Amino acid sequence: LRACMRPPLFVPETRTALQTLELFKASQTHIAFVIDEYGALEGLVTINDVMEAIVGDIPLAGEQAGTPAVQREDGSWLLDGMLPVDEFKEIFSVGALPGEERGDYHTLAGFVMLRLGRIPAAADHFEWGGLRFEVMDMDGNRVDKILVAPAPAGAVENAGARIRAAAHGHAE
Repeated sequence: LRACMRPPLFVPETRTALQTLELFKASQTHIAFVIDEYGALEGLVTINDVMEAIVGDIPLAGEQAGTPAVQREDGSWLLDGMLPVDEFKEIFSVGALPGEERGDYHTLAGFVMLRLGRIPAAADHFEWGGLRFEVMDMDGNRVDKILVAPAPAGAVENAGARIRAAAHGHAE
C-alpha cells in the first residue's frame, strides 16, 4: 500500500483552471487540496471539476446528459436545479428575480435556496410570482430537480400582475 501512496498536491485558490489542469497533467494526479492565502484548507478540486469549469458539465460514464427543462402534459415544468436564471426567466417570461441584481445566485437552485433560506429537502416548496416551486430531488446538498407550476387556484388572484410586480420588486 505504501508503494501506491504519494504526497498530497496543494493548489492555491488563486490558480486558474488552466494552470490547475497543467499541474494535474505534470503531477499525474487527479485530485488536489485547495488552500487559501493563509494556508488554510478550502476544499478539494478534481480534474473533473477543472474540466467542467472549462468545457461545461460532463456526464459520467453511462450517464445521459439531461434536458434542463421539460414541460409535462399538465403544463408544469420539471427543471434542472443548475438551469441558469436567464433561461428560467426566458421560459416563464419574467423579469428580475429577488436577489438576482445582487448576484446572490446564478441558477434556479440558488434562487430556491435563497427563497427557502436554507438547504432544502425534497418536497419543500414555496410560491412566488404566481408560480409554485417544489423541490423534487436532492443530490446531497445540491438541488437537483424542481417542479414549477402555476400556483393553485385561489392562492393567487392575478398571476400575471404578481409576476410583473415581483419582477419590479414590488411583491413576492
